[in-house]
Amino acid sequence: MEISKPPDNLNVSDFVYKTIRENIINWNIKPGVMISEKGISEQLGVSRMPVREAFIKMTKEGLVEVLPQRGTVVSKIDLDRVEEERFIRESLELAVLDKAMTCFPTDIIPILEQNLKHQHECIESVDYERFLELDQEFHRTIFYGCKREICWQIIQDVSGHYKRIRVMTLWSKEALNALIEQHDMLLDAIKKRNIEQARFILQKHLRKLIDEEKEMMIKYPEYFLIKDANGVI
Repeated sequence: MEISKPPDNLNVSDFVYKTIRENIINWNIKPGVMISEKGISEQLGVSRMPVREAFIKMTKEGLVEVLPQRGTVVSKIDLDRVEEERFIRESLELAVLDKAMTCFPTDIIPILEQNLKHQHECIESVDYERFLELDQEFHRTIFYGCKREICWQIIQDVSGHYKRIRVMTLWSKEALNALIEQHDMLLDAIKKRNIEQARFILQKHLRKLIDEEKEMMIKYPEYFLIKDANGVI
């Protein structure tokens, strides 16, 4: 598990929750792995209470589950949940794009351009972790530019399964190239106030995952929740 130094303004409970959650989303702790309050608390150098609180939060998010007589396990990826989380993001982001066409601050454009410059630099090193940070910042900046910070936070709070499979799809240079190209086109559409083009690009950008997740499930079936035709596990 990767552990970063906690910011001064982050309390212990938030630090523990953020650390465990990010390690699950970034695949440092893989689906199906058993985790324990004792083990995590020892790694983080904290008491078991904040770890227990983090487990409770992540159980509600579907990122971990408690198995009777066995303990806590990192949940496998549920594609039904991935689709619902993707739907929430697409719905909110399309609405934000509509707003951007009429009131997007011009001083935000250079920030997005600088972000894209750094994204292109990630191609050379195939640094998908850094790209994910920049990708998040790119979309977050659009939300913040439209004064929709709460909407962005809602997406972050309910996108654990979506983010995990998104990370999987970025394990190649080709995937990075495709996404960065779409980011370039999206920013160009925002600059030109072309709502039809912006909506088309964003939907293509977010729905790309639908085909990719099927490929990932075939390649890594052990990481996915397998259901029958009736949706029963």
